[in-house]
Amino acid sequence: MSANRPDRRDEDGLAMIVVMIVSSVALLLVTMMLAQGLHVLEATSYDRRWNRALQAAEAGLEERIAALQKNADDLSPLNNTSEFGEFEVVVTAPTSSTRLISSKGWSPSKTAPLARLRKIEVLYAPEPTFRYALFSNSTLDLKNQNNNCTEGDVYATATITIDKACVKGSVTSARGAIIFANDAEIKKRTDPDTGQLVGGDVHSGGLVAPPAGMNEGIRLTTGVNIYGEAHARQPSCPSTDNTNYTISGDNQNRTGTIHGDAFGPAIFANVLGQRNAPFCEISPAVETLPAFREDQVTSVYPGIDTANSAQSMSSVLAAMGNNISGKFYVNDPNGTIVFPNNATVTSTFVLVTNAAMSIPNSFDVRVTDGDTEFVNLISLNTSVDPNRPAIKIVNSFNVHPAADGVVPAVLVYAAGLIDVKNTANSNGAIYGARLTVQNNLNISYDPRLLRVPGFGVDYRLVRVTWKETTGRA
Repeated sequence: MSANRPDRRDEDGLAMIVVMIVSSVALLLVTMMLAQGLHVLEATSYDRRWNRALQAAEAGLEERIAALQKNADDLSPLNNTSEFGEFEVVVTAPTSSTRLISSKGWSPSKTAPLARLRKIEVLYAPEPTFRYALFSNSTLDLKNQNNNCTEGDVYATATITIDKACVKGSVTSARGAIIFANDAEIKKRTDPDTGQLVGGDVHSGGLVAPPAGMNEGIRLTTGVNIYGEAHARQPSCPSTDNTNYTISGDNQNRTGTIHGDAFGPAIFANVLGQRNAPFCEISPAVETLPAFREDQVTSVYPGIDTANSAQSMSSVLAAMGNNISGKFYVNDPNGTIVFPNNATVTSTFVLVTNAAMSIPNSFDVRVTDGDTEFVNLISLNTSVDPNRPAIKIVNSFNVHPAADGVVPAVLVYAAGLIDVKNTANSNGAIYGARLTVQNNLNISYDPRLLRVPGFGVDYRLVRVTWKETTGRA
């Protein structure tokens, strides 16, 4: 029989074809796996550089803010490297007290191939401290404003007396009563950010004690108008005593008008809103006068000039006369710095002292740039003697719009009594251990004073906003 069968197919090359197909598939799979691995490696490397670039930017930020905590006026740029990469930092001052830090970070370095860049902007400012137009750590007397109004909120720890005066804002006494007389008015004001009417409310936390009163929390007389709510509050709740902390009119008659709702143990006033009585609310929280760290004055105001006597500072001011500017510190707790008559501030002016201040007979603020130039009058003197107040202002204190049309911010601060009389037109805030304000006060709160260098819980710059300004590339 023949070895070659006529019906047999030739299969000699089949094995080789199978091997080639399997090898090709295997090679394709290996190539795909290698490509995937390289892609993952590249992506991982990208993400690592991307994340480390942000860490480099943050490292530059932290190094720069550490320097600012020591000297807030040091706006020099910074270029350096860290374990995360290279960074460049620029510092600007949008306002007198805020610092904007712009930090760029590269990983592994600025000039390296495939370097990744991240940019951040962080705004720093001192602790928020000044929120009121008028603040008193004890009593507050606001009288005879005539046709003027205090624009902003008012706070006192003890009794507040508002007599022939107007407040566009809310009034709070944490542990005292609030006494209104002679057509006093508490009005709402327009919020500049939202355009909505806000304020106009009254919150008392104590009593008009006998013999001056009949244990009222809030006292109104004929012609008084409260356009928001009135809250006569108490140190403890619940209370079944409806004879104390009341809202009263003259001799318990319904005089004065509350246009909003009223809340108290008993209410003897005209209420156009809802009358809520008997009603018990806890007294408002006690706030403290912001403290200034005298030992940090040279770091808060670098380059500040110092004087060892109030008399020598008075001579410096007299010499400047109608061109006052600069930053000064005076250590003389027993002295009084006397400003010259017809004094004019023409640029940023800061006076920090433990002496008393006397500002008589015309004080004008006429600066060039109202957005960046400012005035801080800071007396750390603790005298509450009416015959020698920590700060005495009489006869025309005027803050004018600058050449750019912006009114500069003015802080008047004292650890003792501030006595203001006879026409004060200001823009900013007045803070003292005690306030007595009479005759034609016209002040508007300026939110630029919310944060002032040298004041705050820890007296250091704190982060306000953080944002990244470069998207992922």
